[in-house]
Amino acid sequence: MMIEQNKKTILTLLSKVSRPGMKELVEFLNESDFFTAPASTKYHSSYEGGLAQHSLNVAKLFSKKCKDFKIDISNDSILICGLLHDFCKVNFYEKKKKWVKENDVWHEEEVWGVNNKEPLGHGEKSVILIQNFIKLSLQEQALIRWHMGPFDMNDKKSYYDVTNKFPEVVLLFTSDYESSIIIEEDKK
Repeated sequence: MMIEQNKKTILTLLSKVSRPGMKELVEFLNESDFFTAPASTKYHSSYEGGLAQHSLNVAKLFSKKCKDFKIDISNDSILICGLLHDFCKVNFYEKKKKWVKENDVWHEEEVWGVNNKEPLGHGEKSVILIQNFIKLSLQEQALIRWHMGPFDMNDKKSYYDVTNKFPEVVLLFTSDYESSIIIEEDKK
């Protein structure tokens, strides 16, 4: 029930974004595992439908923060960045079998695993894959690319440079992090 409700909400929100290619992006999402995939294998929202739920949580927090801080960003950009920041996770997870020992007894358990067919990074991969459908502004590219904030710090100087140019990067990162740690239940 929640999966269908989240799917309807996300598709409705994205269909309001007026941008060439958005119709094709929405069709792709509708046919993908975006609405049934987890957001992670064992951390936040690691359950069926977790990716869509996480995306909604982030979009809601990000929208509120942008309004509270009076950030110059369009509603379309808020929706694109909030809902699609983890686009790289579409068709990324799969069910796998794993042997687990409980009370000295081994049994097989179904778990989420990763099947990374396109190893292009995380934020970078989301930007690349989204741009197969729609053109992203530089602001949107920066937000999505750096949505992991200091957890994706291979290049600290670039991160600080981007936050100076687009301070809203910090808002998307904190929305993502707060959603993962505070709102969403860990499934370890």
